[in-house]
Amino acid sequence: MSNFGMLITASTLTIIIMLIFTQCTYIIQTGIGIYYEGLEALRHRISLESTAIEIINVTPQSNTTIYARIKNTGSCSIPVIQFNKMEIFVIGTLVNYTYPTVIRVPFDQSSIREEGWRVVSVYTNGVIGDVLNPIDLPSALSGKWDPLEELVIIITLSNKHALNLTHPISVVFVAPNGVSTVEGGVQN
Repeated sequence: MSNFGMLITASTLTIIIMLIFTQCTYIIQTGIGIYYEGLEALRHRISLESTAIEIINVTPQSNTTIYARIKNTGSCSIPVIQFNKMEIFVIGTLVNYTYPTVIRVPFDQSSIREEGWRVVSVYTNGVIGDVLNPIDLPSALSGKWDPLEELVIIITLSNKHALNLTHPISVVFVAPNGVSTVEGGVQN
């Protein structure tokens, strides 16, 4: 075989090896991607199964202020850093209206917005304070909402969303992973 023939054969083999290597790399990367997607789905499923919350009570203080007590009845802690991913909805009838409306209330620990909810205290087994991963109040910059702990929160509404307290008021609380609870029909 001539040098030219050997060069062609070597080049062809090199191209074939590179194609096989590229294909194997693609297959491995795809497999790893599928593995991580499955792992993430499993983590989310475990999170859903281990998260449970319960609204203990809802107490309107005025037509723009509502106190609520919410208990972590699940088996996993929720870091304070995820509180801004929690959703609170107030369902009630506004002043001068006859039909109910839904108001989304964002987390606002520093009370800088016109509307928001914030944590004012934490209870463990009916006693004020939390022992495990304490939430540093009033700032709530660190800590975790651990199982069996109860948050006492204040929901502040704007005057535009002032509630008619002669009609029922419901509060919906949604955890960062979508698990939710509702307490409803509260009237003053």
